[in-house]
Amino acid sequence: MLDEMTRSFENQRRQGYWYRLDTGLKCMLQGLSDATTYELEPQLTSASMVFEVVANPNETSPYRTRTMANGIKQCRHYILWMTNEYQRAGEKLTPAKLIHHPSNDGRFKDETIRNTLADLRKRGLLCSDRHDGEVLTLFGRKELERLNAGNGMT
Repeated sequence: MLDEMTRSFENQRRQGYWYRLDTGLKCMLQGLSDATTYELEPQLTSASMVFEVVANPNETSPYRTRTMANGIKQCRHYILWMTNEYQRAGEKLTPAKLIHHPSNDGRFKDETIRNTLADLRKRGLLCSDRHDGEVLTLFGRKELERLNAGNGMT
């Protein structure tokens, strides 16, 4: 199923199971049902299928988050949200940046962030890459969408 799903997006492949996230691929991923993503989970987790977001050429500077979005109450939501924000800005995200980012402002303690990161990696929602730092997997994106929807965020 994984090979079938990715076959039409070969031209977006960076290397291995890393893909450039373009409009077509994004639409396809958003259209997947939860049942399909759960069926794909073992394959995708082992493949660490992740995406590089292409910056909008019309933007004069990358988007950078200044304050924590309203509605974020859990460390897990904070980490997934920040990972998405850093990917959108094309910046490398490290655990230290999560801990010391001004939007955290001491809300989530170092140990809580490190333990939550380890759990998210173990569950296949995040993976680590030496070039890109922490990155969202397909399931991390789906989980972030669920958490955002639960809080009325977009």
